[in-house]
Amino acid sequence: MTRTASQTHPAADVHTQQSHWLSITLEVLGSLLALSAIPVLFLNWLDVYLVFFGVTPTVEPWNVTVYRFALGALAGGTVLALGACYWRRFPLGRSAYWHGLVLVLGIAAAMVFHMGVDHPTPEPPPAQESHPVCFGDTGDCPGG
Repeated sequence: MTRTASQTHPAADVHTQQSHWLSITLEVLGSLLALSAIPVLFLNWLDVYLVFFGVTPTVEPWNVTVYRFALGALAGGTVLALGACYWRRFPLGRSAYWHGLVLVLGIAAAMVFHMGVDHPTPEPPPAQESHPVCFGDTGDCPGG
């Protein structure tokens, strides 16, 4: 009769249970973080582009900051959830389908609710005064 590691060392079984619950907790937290970032992206997009009566939408700098933070939370949560899923079970199980769906929804939300950066348009150079060309040395020609 061959003994397994958990039969010879009971601490190994406790460690396995703890890592299992830790990975499940990380999966749930990662999914919640990623899923909560999608409504933030949508509300930020509405804040800019929901305008009435011909008002031109303007992207404020804080809208771009909110977009970047929400995108970071979305990416971080998705990576955390997929990493914990991979850590829990190497042959990925059914939860991998859920995390794949969250990944696809996150990519779609990031593309649909994209918040472009308004680059300031450069000021045109100041107009130069046009003077008639003068020939002579009478002193009444502007510019010499």
